[in-house]
Amino acid sequence: MGTISLCMIVKDEEQFLETCLENAKNQVDEIIIVDTGSSDSTIQIASRYTDNIYTFTWNNDFAEARNFSIRKATSEHILILDADEYINDEITIKDYVDDVNDVYSVGIVNFGSNGATFSHEAHRLFRNNIGLTYYGKLHEDIMVSENHRLGFLPSAIYHVGYRDDVITKKDKRNRNSTILQEEVKENRSGFNLYNLGKEYRLTGEYEKAIEVYKEAYSKSKEKVFLNDLLFNLIDVLRLQNRLKDALQLCNDAIELFPNYTDLFFLRGFIYFDYGCYPKAIEAYRHCLNLGEVERGVTRTGVGSFLAHYQIANSYYEMNEKGKALESLCDSINNNKYYMPALLKYSQLHLQLKLPNSTLISFFKQLFNFNERKDYETVVSSLYNSRHPLLYHFLNLNILPSNLIAVGRMLHGEYNSARELILLSSNKIFSENSAECLLLSFVLQDKDLLNKAIEISEVNEEKSLLYDLILNNNELMHSSCKKWSLSEETIDLLISVLKMLLIIDNKHVNVYLQSILNVNDMLNLKISDLLREFSLYNESTYILSSSDSTNYEITLKHIGLNYFHEHSYEEALNYLSCLEHTTSSFVVLHILYELYLNNQDEEGAFRIITRMRTLFPEELLSDLSPLNNVY
Repeated sequence: MGTISLCMIVKDEEQFLETCLENAKNQVDEIIIVDTGSSDSTIQIASRYTDNIYTFTWNNDFAEARNFSIRKATSEHILILDADEYINDEITIKDYVDDVNDVYSVGIVNFGSNGATFSHEAHRLFRNNIGLTYYGKLHEDIMVSENHRLGFLPSAIYHVGYRDDVITKKDKRNRNSTILQEEVKENRSGFNLYNLGKEYRLTGEYEKAIEVYKEAYSKSKEKVFLNDLLFNLIDVLRLQNRLKDALQLCNDAIELFPNYTDLFFLRGFIYFDYGCYPKAIEAYRHCLNLGEVERGVTRTGVGSFLAHYQIANSYYEMNEKGKALESLCDSINNNKYYMPALLKYSQLHLQLKLPNSTLISFFKQLFNFNERKDYETVVSSLYNSRHPLLYHFLNLNILPSNLIAVGRMLHGEYNSARELILLSSNKIFSENSAECLLLSFVLQDKDLLNKAIEISEVNEEKSLLYDLILNNNELMHSSCKKWSLSEETIDLLISVLKMLLIIDNKHVNVYLQSILNVNDMLNLKISDLLREFSLYNESTYILSSSDSTNYEITLKHIGLNYFHEHSYEEALNYLSCLEHTTSSFVVLHILYELYLNNQDEEGAFRIITRMRTLFPEELLSDLSPLNNVY
């Protein structure tokens, strides 16, 4: 068992450094810290763990800084960590160090936002004093030759630096883009272009990303990162809505990498974006058959909980909410901390009007409420889904006041929630603007309305909100005109309606009368929300009574409402008006099945002919029977 020097380069890392060093101190024999210009308490924190602290003048070159750090190491092996990383508690690094291997490829689990994680490998542990040095200004790596003996450490390092809040705070995007562009000027290697493409993708510069990825591909056909390069290129094409190109390239990539689950997962996304949900489910089920990818770059969950989650989303779009709920159970059973699945499960529980006892029983099977992480996970899912069951999990000693106020409001304790909000106004944030607006409507409270306007930053529409919430829309009704509303205001008004549908039916009709026909987009979102709660008649009424100029959308949504109610004749009457103009796979697929159901072979032939001009043939190869889709 050899000795290990931990070598780190840091700058302004007070947020993470102590966690990293506290976690690592018993795994290594020496800690080397190289500071590149910190202005916070980084050096003071480091000094509590080591005297080996050095300064290095930053020159936009990570490799030079790394090489400076490893020259200071005196142990037999060198371990490289960044400050926003820490060692997996279940791994003892020295258990993997032997006298055979020179370099170890270390599995790194990267935690992003919204519960997303992905894994990759990097050379982070290697023998000292055998001439190994770093190259590359960004995404640096050591120069490994075929003569070096390689080992592997699975999932040894956890990395939190890909969270959105961390990236924004440290301005990583601008820093990385600048360094990579400089490096590409010096060396247009496939690896440098691949990394530059990833930066363009993350900043939304999709056209640039596509061009760079294409050049990278031409130079990387034998490289270990080729599968991920292709994944990223396909995904950018998808994000550009170039679905035909994305699907063709995805199929070609699968021919090259038939066991790479991520590509089948991405093919499911492409099918989903087309609206071909049965094919999407088929792709995600294949991901489950393949399972997780064990080595290399992969998105955690593509062979387990993420695949189940996407199957649930596909069933949801097909209006098969019972099957969606089952798939969400599968997803949560695979990873009980995956918040998007927990949120969707709670929301579906509300839409299906299931008893609270079923949700409580489900949570009790999975979570230990005496464990803080489990308790906070459940509370967070109930809070973010605005589920009334939140009230029963409130712990006044550990939960913030805004969360307690929401719990009380969802339980119908309006005055108690109001008092708490006004007493804790400095702790009520923009995420609670809908609650403030709802309470101001129910209680007709001007102070709460002002609070809602203040924290939601919709001051430009202040007078309109006063009219809608406190005056029952008298101004608009008297002027008979529509208003221009920001997307933020529309979403705020819809959030209030959603909560009223859940907790207070007696106020729903009055609120609806206040916000109806204020704005065409608002009307459409009201109709969509009512459809989510299976209120098809009410949704259709809103659309029918609206004088929206968006004729095609109105026809489509009314037709879908009738279809979901199994009123197939009325659905056909509305949707058939769109058969020559729509490019929606969902609408055309339903029309095809409706014509077949009516034994109208000529109509079905017209639709399938049109679909062949719009969509790849593989989407049409096994169109499902009417009763099994949408």
